Amino acid sequence: MKNWYILNVPKGSENIVKKDIETLLKQKNLQEKIEHIIIPVNTKKNSLNTPFTKKNSLESGYLFIKLEYSNNLFVLLEKISTTSKILTKNKQPIIIDSSEIKK
Repeated sequence: MKNWYILNVPKGSENIVKKDIETLLKQKNLQEKIEHIIIPVNTKKNSLNTPFTKKNSLESGYLFIKLEYSNNLFVLLEKISTTSKILTKNKQPIIIDSSEIKK
């Protein structure tokens, strides 16, 4: 079963880390283990209520990842960047309800 988790990454490197994860998954033939990787963003609107083309990071330094739990996969994700960490509580990965993920 795949659940949503949060990967804390260095601020400003969200796009790079996402691409690195996708590349690594292809190399290791693990694409089926991860369903989605989302960089949370906030689209600003101008006075006419039309979106700007520029998006600002809503939660800078985080990626939302829907994946099949595996200790090996978590270790792999945390090795993408020396400061990447899956958010945990009491040493257990925190599962995020899909209703909390804004697409």
